[in-house]
Amino acid sequence: MSSLISSLRRPRSLTNLTNINFTNSTRTFKILTKSTKLPITLAITEIMNPPPHRTRPKLLKFTESIDLSVHLNVDPKKPNQTVQGTMGLPNKIPGKETRVLVIAESLDNSPEVGAVKELADGYGTEETCQKIADGSFGPLDYDKIVATNGILKYMKKTCGRVLGPRGLMPNLKMETVVDMKNMEDTINKLKAGSLSFKCDKFGVLNMSVGNVKMSEEEVAENIKHVLQGLELAKPEGVKSKKGGNYKYWKSVSINTTMGVGSSRCIVATCDPNAAYFWRIPQ
Repeated sequence: MSSLISSLRRPRSLTNLTNINFTNSTRTFKILTKSTKLPITLAITEIMNPPPHRTRPKLLKFTESIDLSVHLNVDPKKPNQTVQGTMGLPNKIPGKETRVLVIAESLDNSPEVGAVKELADGYGTEETCQKIADGSFGPLDYDKIVATNGILKYMKKTCGRVLGPRGLMPNLKMETVVDMKNMEDTINKLKAGSLSFKCDKFGVLNMSVGNVKMSEEEVAENIKHVLQGLELAKPEGVKSKKGGNYKYWKSVSINTTMGVGSSRCIVATCDPNAAYFWRIPQ
């Protein structure tokens, strides 16, 4: 066993991976995962169709999601280097329903109010903001909260401290602050499978891009769309250092919710600007 582990620490080409005599040791899986990087297309195939040495009894009572983790070379502490936004997925994740709460001014008499109340899962006014602040209304029953421009300042003063840490506070960059005229389109987009993303203080984004019930082609299409969207969301404040080569993409990995280990990807196959994007390097 010790000889096997020591041999796995040495870099191996993709062609030699089939010659490794795998065992059921979890430690061996972790060492292999850390020392081996796959093209993005092969990593998706490995996650969707795990080889025998990575399978385990299916005792789960829920559907595992497929998570994409991206580490970007940005400094979120600087205001012009935050990566966040909202994008739609080409293929909706089955079984995942988005509940939307709309908060608007009580004096809003727009003709679209009636249609918005029927389309949204919940509708609130200034009174709802007060209930959220004192704890008598639970915002966690909803996945997204959309607000109008007129009530945004009032929400920040009353319930901003409650919604902010939970990631539910409406935001212009997240496209959850809109006029009543565009409210129906925003709700339909969120319910159709919209994906919100925001990097943490280390520049890492973790997103759910599918689940194991989806086909490999659908998951691949979602991941490709997300990578292209992150490239478009590249902050203007990110610039190359003088005299050096700057890399926006640091690392990319894919994993299932209860997977044995994540599949690390070759960055050159994940960068939309690279020559080997979505290809297998020769």
